[in-house]
Amino acid sequence: MCLQEQMAPQLAALEKKKADIEEMRRKLDQESKRKHGIWPFRRRMSRRHKAMLEAEIAQMARAAQRERDDDRAALERERLRIMDELGKRMKTVLEKYAREHGYSIIIDSGSPQIHILVSKNDLTDEIVRLYDLTYPAQP
Repeated sequence: MCLQEQMAPQLAALEKKKADIEEMRRKLDQESKRKHGIWPFRRRMSRRHKAMLEAEIAQMARAAQRERDDDRAALERERLRIMDELGKRMKTVLEKYAREHGYSIIIDSGSPQIHILVSKNDLTDEIVRLYDLTYPAQP
């Protein structure tokens, strides 16, 4: 299962909360401008009532923001865990390949810090094939 697919329900719930908060803000804005009561006693929403509703909306927005931050942190932790696991597996495959083929060093030419000027021995396809044999894809 893809990492984005795992997080899709949480992201959808957060989007719904965000939409609900925006709808509450819109309704509060409309309601605070509307006048209530019969003609001689018409009045707007009290400041106290409006402040209470604004505080409630702000609290909901803060809770949604905390949840969003927690989900982002969880997603980042999971991404780092996956990359760490993949790195360990790839290191094992590269060490085995280097031992079997007599290489003393294998350089990652995809890294921006390393500049490769001549590349006679591109091992990428061979390493990917070996990785796929060592760690077959799970359904």
